[in-house]
Amino acid sequence: MIKDVIADGKEQDRVVDIVTDLLSPANDVVGWYFSEQRSDERVAAELDALEYHEIYSSVWMNDLPSTGYNCIGVMVGEWNENRTERQFYVVLSMNGSWGASALSEYFRFTEYSQ
Repeated sequence: MIKDVIADGKEQDRVVDIVTDLLSPANDVVGWYFSEQRSDERVAAELDALEYHEIYSSVWMNDLPSTGYNCIGVMVGEWNENRTERQFYVVLSMNGSWGASALSEYFRFTEYSQ
């Protein structure tokens, strides 16, 4: 999974820990989309319209692995009218460098109230 695409080290450990924490409430199937596939323009338009909050970025860090920088963002949807569930989105952009932007993967799952 993630450990297969970034080098060993502190940066890898941080990214894996954060993504593991963010995806922990996912009780059922996680939706996935890779921005470079361009297979479904409707999905791409929906994801581009969402406003993500960046919660992690290693763009300006000095001690980066050879695979480059990583960024993680989240967008939490509104609760449904019964306040029993909402959509939760995670965007993971990995392996960026000063010469190339990081490629993004999008994850979506339904979060259920306790």
